[in-house]
Amino acid sequence: MAEVDLHGLEPADSVRIRASWSSQETALYVGYADKPCQPIMGKGYLSKGRTFRVGEGGHIYQIGDDGVQIMGISVFQGGRQVLQETALNSWSGVVEAARLLLTNSKQSAGYLFEVVVTNQVLVMLVTGFETYCQRRFLEMEMEGRIIDFEKLAKRFYSNREIKIGVIEGLKEGARKQAKTPTSLMVEQRRIDFGNFDDCKRAYSIGYRISFGSDLGINNQVLEFIRRVIEYRHRIVHVSPMIAMLNQGCVPPEEPVFSKMELGQEALEKFDRFIRSLHQVTLKVPAPERQ
Repeated sequence: MAEVDLHGLEPADSVRIRASWSSQETALYVGYADKPCQPIMGKGYLSKGRTFRVGEGGHIYQIGDDGVQIMGISVFQGGRQVLQETALNSWSGVVEAARLLLTNSKQSAGYLFEVVVTNQVLVMLVTGFETYCQRRFLEMEMEGRIIDFEKLAKRFYSNREIKIGVIEGLKEGARKQAKTPTSLMVEQRRIDFGNFDDCKRAYSIGYRISFGSDLGINNQVLEFIRRVIEYRHRIVHVSPMIAMLNQGCVPPEEPVFSKMELGQEALEKFDRFIRSLHQVTLKVPAPERQ
């Protein structure tokens, strides 16, 4: 938030208000509209409990207040979602929930209980990974960062679909719905952000972000995340009580058992990945506004 003390300005019929913001700083400037003067500036600061968000249609929403704790935000109007939690805040909620489970489930209830808790933590982390990556992908476009929609579509649609005009159809549908073609493509789940390779490919093509070289994360961590995503599919589609998560690969692989230590390791590595990716997305340049 940023505030300006107007006592330094004489009364005037009109004033000019400007704001600037980046990942490092927010500032507010107020000056006279009809005569030159040095504007009064107020630097932004972190609010303890109050934030402001811009929703669909340009409406501004105040989220929370001093002394009020907000666990999540979702606003619907006429059955249509006009404001949702940011990608990073959504992920932070997943991390908090996973930590609660891991921290408060250490009583001696037997190994089967440990398996179930750990498996649920893995499912939560992978679901949170998918939600964050999809939501952040669209947020970046909303923030003004340019995405090459046609190049992206050509990678995720077949040649046959492209020949029959799927790209033109998406553009026309987006125009009618007041959306971007990219958001419509994502809504149709053409990009599976729960698939590590699809997610990696989308960020590489759309925003030239390389998971392998831009995040500062080694390949062992990336491979671990890929494997946990595979474990999640087994947990969901086979049984939440699976104890050996890589059973189909043993041998030659060493068995991986669902234990609290694995859940904690997954929490730390997924969180490191998401927060590293988020920092990189903030550095993707947006075009200069005239």
